[in-house]
Amino acid sequence: ATVSVLYWMLGEKEIAHAKWHSKKLISTGNHMACAVLSNGMVSYWGHDSEGKVPDCVRERMADSVACGYSHVIVLLKDGSIVGWGGGEKGEAPKEPIFLNGKMAVSIAAGCGFSVAILDG
Repeated sequence: ATVSVLYWMLGEKEIAHAKWHSKKLISTGNHMACAVLSNGMVSYWGHDSEGKVPDCVRERMADSVACGYSHVIVLLKDGSIVGWGGGEKGEAPKEPIFLNGKMAVSIAAGCGFSVAILDG
């Protein structure tokens, strides 16, 4: 079955409309949204995004995604974490990393920070 994902802002009409065969997970931040599709690819839209997903994410399979206030982190299938946006606090690693040398199993993001549950 085909599902639709609608994105809108208070007082505005529909801004973006995307149809996918299926979705896996969706997360929102400040004026942005990100989704992991059933095929493991990441889709991103919102303020100033123009749908751009960085190459370090686009070339890999994702398991989940979390949007903070101004950053996105992605848990990749291999247990590493990568992201984009944010400030200089390091809340979104620009290249895939393993935290403390361990695989992440769950992620979340907030205003200026990110958290992960690690395996083991």
